[in-house]
Amino acid sequence: MIKLLVERDRPPTFNLASDKEVAWHARISVNAIAELAGRYHWLCTYATEEKLFSVIVVDDEATYNE
Repeated sequence: MIKLLVERDRPPTFNLASDKEVAWHARISVNAIAELAGRYHWLCTYATEEKLFSVIVVDDEATYNE
């Protein structure tokens, strides 16, 4: 298994102060992870004004690319 730090640009309309919006974005991620049937594990996400940083664990590079 490989542990990765993934950096993404934060969508400019993503309001981190809105619990409803954060929950909506989290649900999108959880649904995508569920489709990978245990080969991808999300550990946590950190947000800044411009970026999102997620710590994930994957079985292999092919799973990450998928």
